[in-house]
Amino acid sequence: MSQSHFWFVRHGQTEYNRRGVRCGGDVDIPLTPRGEQQSEAVTGQLADIALDLIVSSPLIRARQTAAIIGRNIGCPVQIHPLLLERLLGDWNGMPIAETEALLRGGMPPPGGEPEVVFFERIGTALEELAPLLRQRRTLIVSSKGVARMLDRLTHRTGTPADNAVVREYVLPEHCYSASGV
Repeated sequence: MSQSHFWFVRHGQTEYNRRGVRCGGDVDIPLTPRGEQQSEAVTGQLADIALDLIVSSPLIRARQTAAIIGRNIGCPVQIHPLLLERLLGDWNGMPIAETEALLRGGMPPPGGEPEVVFFERIGTALEELAPLLRQRRTLIVSSKGVARMLDRLTHRTGTPADNAVVREYVLPEHCYSASGV
């Protein structure tokens, strides 16, 4: 079975991250100055990988991170609309501690996106990106929730994705379909 390697970076810090509150794909906020610094710093971890493509979420926080990395390593950035963070509806801006048990228990956020829909969307994104992942050394820049779905789709274990930290994924060729996992 052939495999594809790709790398992932969660966007740099945002004001919501700094405050410890939820920030879904339905809230489009920029990086903080610290988030910009984190995005600059993570570039050093990527230098030896010889990336030739960056695929970003359409959210400004991810696009800013991807643009900083792309500029520093001379790599083009492409936007993929399905790499958007989970829509969190009424949970946006709420303290993470207040919603964590509900999220882990599978409760859909009021006015937001059910977990299964989010999982299927990220699985579809991987199906669409599969040719690029097989042919190019690709970095995906998105959010913590997207990393969590990638972990499930690739059977990766470990800690949640921190801001501006590189993660490597190995994706079996026949693991792209969310419905097949």
